[in-house]
Amino acid sequence: MYGISNVVVVWFIVHSIKYYGVNVHIFLYREEFNILLNTLTASWEFVAADPSSTINEPGLSTLRVEYSFTSGDRADIVLVDQYSRIVAVEIEPEVTATDEAGPLQAIKYRHMLEWSANRAPGDSRALLIAHKIDTVIREKCVKYGVECYEIPRERVIK
Repeated sequence: MYGISNVVVVWFIVHSIKYYGVNVHIFLYREEFNILLNTLTASWEFVAADPSSTINEPGLSTLRVEYSFTSGDRADIVLVDQYSRIVAVEIEPEVTATDEAGPLQAIKYRHMLEWSANRAPGDSRALLIAHKIDTVIREKCVKYGVECYEIPRERVIK
């Protein structure tokens, strides 16, 4: 697909996965990175504009997009639900059976938001939103209290 000369345009490491015990980095070329960035930006804007309609839950409202923590971490979107619980949203383009980063970030941000907003433990939720989420990850998310929502790419990017 890309020739050797294009190696110099490697821009961003997307994922680091274990393959036979060795960390393997998946690189994106500049063009691929721009497509991914545009998809993520469109998804953030789509969810933040009307979260209640997007995931079919009355009473959701956007508190902040790209919420920065003092640790340097950044939640994609922070919502508040109809019961005033704080909701950490992690958005990924697609979550395969081995993609654990998105669910782990959702879990982490949920607890960090409780701390930052001085909420009682458990007074928060974690949402993972993607165009597709593998069944293996969905099952693990249920076990750890991460709600999963799939939003078809066609609904976001028109």
